[in-house]
Amino acid sequence: MRLRFKLMLPFCVALGVFILVIHFYMAPKMLSQEYQNIVKRENAILKAMEPGLVRSLLSGDLGAVYAILDYNKDINENWVLLKLYNDKGKKLYPLVEPDDFKGRFVITINHNIIWEGDEIGVLKINSNWESERNAEIYRIYMIEILAFLIFVLIIGGGLYWQSRWIHNPILQLQKASKQLSAGNFKTELPAQGNDELGDLTRSFNIMVENLTISQDKLHKRTIELEKYQDHLEDLVASRTEKLKESERTLSTLMSNLPGMAYRRKNDANWTMEYVSDGAFDITGYKPDDLEYNKTKSYRDIIHTDDIERINDEIQKCLTVRIPYQVTYRIINLKGHEVWVWEQGCGIYSKNDDAETMEGFVTDISDKKKMEEALRVSSEQLIHSEKLAAIGKLSASVAHEFNNPITGIRNVLESVSEDYIGKYLDEHVEKMVNMAVRECNRVASLTKSLQDFNRPSAGIVKKINIHDVINEMIVMVKKKMQERKISLYKHFADNIPEINIVPDQIKQVLLNIIQNAEESLPRNRKGQIDITTELEKENVLIRIKDNGDGIPYEIKREIFEPFFTTKSAVKGTGLGLAVSYGIIKKHGGDIKVESKHGCGATFTIKLSGKV
Repeated sequence: MRLRFKLMLPFCVALGVFILVIHFYMAPKMLSQEYQNIVKRENAILKAMEPGLVRSLLSGDLGAVYAILDYNKDINENWVLLKLYNDKGKKLYPLVEPDDFKGRFVITINHNIIWEGDEIGVLKINSNWESERNAEIYRIYMIEILAFLIFVLIIGGGLYWQSRWIHNPILQLQKASKQLSAGNFKTELPAQGNDELGDLTRSFNIMVENLTISQDKLHKRTIELEKYQDHLEDLVASRTEKLKESERTLSTLMSNLPGMAYRRKNDANWTMEYVSDGAFDITGYKPDDLEYNKTKSYRDIIHTDDIERINDEIQKCLTVRIPYQVTYRIINLKGHEVWVWEQGCGIYSKNDDAETMEGFVTDISDKKKMEEALRVSSEQLIHSEKLAAIGKLSASVAHEFNNPITGIRNVLESVSEDYIGKYLDEHVEKMVNMAVRECNRVASLTKSLQDFNRPSAGIVKKINIHDVINEMIVMVKKKMQERKISLYKHFADNIPEINIVPDQIKQVLLNIIQNAEESLPRNRKGQIDITTELEKENVLIRIKDNGDGIPYEIKREIFEPFFTTKSAVKGTGLGLAVSYGIIKKHGGDIKVESKHGCGATFTIKLSGKV
């Protein structure tokens, strides 16, 4: 009975599945289709009503509107409720709604009334489809009953066929199998035909014959295996002890390495399959925390600025099957930055893919600190050598310039004493006096070069900074006019007199304005603005141009001695370096703000305390 039930079970399951498909799949779809058909029918009726309603609504004839709606309400007996709203949502029909109709099977449809692309009203109906629904449900039940009767007939015929051609032969095979399992190797079944059961019967008889032969062979092999069993147990015990010793040796070696040994998958998450105990000293995480990303992925502790770079370097090495070496930063458990050096190699599959990597990571933070200290010392040494070179150059310039400038100044003073007032007019007198002052300024400039690394030897005066700026502007005015550069002054009214060396400050202003003039392109109108303001006790001077600006990568180097973007013919790169030294000796500061392509602004801060 158990086998017969199992053979009958597929038919029963098929019947159940078919009924369930009809009931839970086809029935809802049939009801849904009937619902859609009713919706289409009602929409068609509403669409047919639309022209008359449009005319009546546009003309304002509510009587015609009510007539149309009453007529359609009467001829459509399944309409439980019909409503009409205008374009503002106000209900026009009906004036009094009927009683509540809860519990019925009702379809609600909203139909927009459109005229020339605008909505002028909304029709809303509640249509009772209970009779259509009941009819459809009755049809579904009839289909299910018919299907059940058909499957009952199929199951009855199937059971008869199974009993005659499947069940009885299998029972005979079961009886013979029990005899065989009890040790009766002389069991034999009669032939059953040429179908699968006949083949199974013949195979059973052949199996019985082969088992008889195999039983004799098995007895002989059992005796031989017993002889080797003792030897195998001794061999396994010996190899197990050697393996344990190797594991202890490897564990001790890994624990004493000054770093972290690892084995990881070549995947996006850098999944660590093995991490040695040295991981704790470097990362602050225990090996168990990093293995298989249990608590933290090793990739996540690598500095975000380094991860893409080192991943690219490792993958390139794996592609050409060579070991990789990378240096990068990690963020340990305490949040500190640690420099590490890593070396490893790929482990490749039969398909030549780098599936895993094995390697070693060690802490090189101390080495990095030494390298950084060495770099800083080297830069300081280079800077000191530059300053020493400036000192030598200053002495040479002072020696070469002082004598000629002194001679020119003496000649001009002689001309001023002997010829001014006798042979030359007042305008020439002003020009000669200006030339004498400029000779004195050149002499002062050479002296400022000598004083670059020691306290200034210039005479400190209490003076209004506006006077110094105005004198400097006179010197550059002619060149600005030739270049058609507009120079604007924006002076604050509350600027007090401050203690400065006028010639040195004039030299600084002249140098910055000349640099601004040279940065202005000749193909557009240039402009330089000079602004002063008082910030607490400090005087600020801002010199702004609309030139090309200073690129970011060289902005921090412009105050370095000998740094210049000009050719060797046009400059030596000493102007801003000397200017920086002068301002610092005045107890002030000089800064630059610039964006490439948007001009530059130099801000000079003077405290007046020299």
